[in-house]
Amino acid sequence: MEVEMTIRGLLMDPVSNMPIVILKDVAGESVLPIWVGVYEANAIALEMEKVSTPRPMTHDLIKNVLTGLETHVHKVVAVSYTHLIVTSRLAALKSKSAVTSTRFNPLPASSTPNEST
Repeated sequence: MEVEMTIRGLLMDPVSNMPIVILKDVAGESVLPIWVGVYEANAIALEMEKVSTPRPMTHDLIKNVLTGLETHVHKVVAVSYTHLIVTSRLAALKSKSAVTSTRFNPLPASSTPNEST
């Protein structure tokens, strides 16, 4: 059975001093705590607060790839929760038009990544 949840907040576990993402059932009946790493919690907090960073973060890259492919995340389903590890499945939906090629942050034609000046 799938239960739609949203991020309710972030907090620190006072025992392990690790961040916890709190997911809440949209019907308001249950919560699911998920312990995450410090970097993941920081990325979630930045996104929740709509703070922009000088360089794209990993989730920005994934979002840009999906957008370039005219695809969006439909849902993320937690399929198992074992030994404090959540395994999830991501379901994405593609728009009607097909994408044959997509470029992201292309370098100018005259430069290469390892070019010395």
